[in-house]
Amino acid sequence: MRLIYVANARFPTQKAHGVQIASNLCEFSRQDVQVTLVVPDRANNLPTDKPFAYYDLPECGRVVRLWTLDWVNFFKPVGFYIQRITFAFSALLYLLGEPKDAIIYGRDELTFALIKLFSPSRRIFYEMHDYPDNSYVFWYSLLKRLDGVISTNDWKRSQITKDYGVDPEKVIVARNGIDFAKFDIPDTKQEYRRELGLPLDKVLLGYVGQVQTKGAGKGVEEIREAIEIVKKDNPSVELEIVSSVPHSLIPKYLKAFDILLMPFPDTKHYAYYMSPIKMFEYMASGRPIIATDLPSIREVLNDSNALLIESSRPEVIARGVKKLVGEPNLADELGRSARESARELTLEKRVGKILEFIHKVQANV
Repeated sequence: MRLIYVANARFPTQKAHGVQIASNLCEFSRQDVQVTLVVPDRANNLPTDKPFAYYDLPECGRVVRLWTLDWVNFFKPVGFYIQRITFAFSALLYLLGEPKDAIIYGRDELTFALIKLFSPSRRIFYEMHDYPDNSYVFWYSLLKRLDGVISTNDWKRSQITKDYGVDPEKVIVARNGIDFAKFDIPDTKQEYRRELGLPLDKVLLGYVGQVQTKGAGKGVEEIREAIEIVKKDNPSVELEIVSSVPHSLIPKYLKAFDILLMPFPDTKHYAYYMSPIKMFEYMASGRPIIATDLPSIREVLNDSNALLIESSRPEVIARGVKKLVGEPNLADELGRSARESARELTLEKRVGKILEFIHKVQANV
């Protein structure tokens, strides 16, 4: 099988979607799929000659960079739409020149709408990471014509069948997964702290990842306030915010911490749309997790593998931190349980499920 993955995104990028794209493509390749990644040719301060190496991965497939008017940072917000449209037409011209039996896959809905308009017989599978809560006519038309939709959580699958009348048989849930082997490293907390220059004698609380998504906060400011509350009674507690480090170091950072924090705000995006890679990486590290009790989180975490708190208010986060610091046996049990749960959330199983779905759709045509 040949699979062409289309994403209107810089590659590589420090953002989580870059990790998700790269790791999934490598897993497709490991499962005997010939993969090509199609992305816009945009300015990038990261190395582009061997882009997969940025994620500590082998060069798993060919990367095709297409012309686009890279005006995202100019004439806002018009420049963003110009970039999207020019990339979509570049991708259309490229894909029309590819064999018709190639599977077109990815997350660029505008490109997919154009392909279905000019070459409706092409097989297109859309990976839904957000939710189409605007432009109803556009999405209704597109979702009806796609060959399959891969939703990253249960809520989105259920909702698009209600809102857009999509046949449930055309939608599967395949949560974002992890390469579990990358987290199967020695559990030597103090050695990782020395290597990474972290305090050796502190109760270290960690947050790993970007501090904003779509221009909105992810709870980091609330974390900072919460730790100041905790330190009034326990000065041994310290917070580390880790952003913009090579992805190969993430497992060591997570293993170096005592408690991992993920208090997402209660907004529509976080509560219903997301399937955060951070969550699966946290779980695989075997460290206890404090997370807000949101529907999207509840699909994966529960009271046996995480400490779920009712909100991301600083005082609520602080109570959770004090509980786990004061009950180390509970913290250890939650961490062990999370790691066991993560074994079912691997990229191998995720991609295997997606390929089975694609083969089933093709067999029924």
